[in-house]
Amino acid sequence: MKFLTRAFILSSLPSLSFAFFCPTNFNQIDYGNTIDQVIQQCGKPDQRTEQKQSNENVPQSWTFFAPQGGGDISGLVRQAPPSSKVEVTLDSEGNVVNILVNGLSVGSTLVCGSSIRVGSTRDQLKSACGTPTFVTRQTAPDGSKAFDETVVTNLIYNKVIPPMTLVFENGVLKEKK
Repeated sequence: MKFLTRAFILSSLPSLSFAFFCPTNFNQIDYGNTIDQVIQQCGKPDQRTEQKQSNENVPQSWTFFAPQGGGDISGLVRQAPPSSKVEVTLDSEGNVVNILVNGLSVGSTLVCGSSIRVGSTRDQLKSACGTPTFVTRQTAPDGSKAFDETVVTNLIYNKVIPPMTLVFENGVLKEKK
C-alpha cells in the first residue's frame, strides 16, 4: 500500500511542478495560461507593456535582380543593362531550399557574383546577393501575420516583494522574471 501511495505521489509531481503562485496572492498559475486567466487569478497588474517583435524564423521568399553585362546597342544607344530575376526560398531555419533564376530552378548559381546554393544560410545569401528587392513572408492559414510577428506582453507586479514580471508571447504565459 505504501508503494502505491508513493508511486501515485511521484507520478503526479511533474504536472504540479510547473505551477507557481501569483505575485499578489496564493492562487496558482501555470505556464500556458492566457493573460485573462492570469489577471483573473492574480488581479490587475501595476503596469502592462506590449511590443511586437518581427520573427525572422518563418519561411520566406527573397527576390533579387542581378545585373547582366551589356547595355550598349551598336555603340549608339545607352540603355540600362538587362537583369536576371533571382528568387530564393528560405525555410523557417533560414536555409536556402530553392533557387529560381529567370523562372528556372537551379541547385546553385553565380548570378549574384558569389556562389549561392541550396543549403546556404541566410547570411551567406545576403553576403552574395546583398539586400533583397522584395521579401515575401509566410502568413498563417487564416491570412493573419501570426507566423510573421510575435506580440510580447509583460504584466508587471512591482508593488509586491519581490517584484515580478510575467512574460506572455501571443497571449500565452511563457516566463516569469
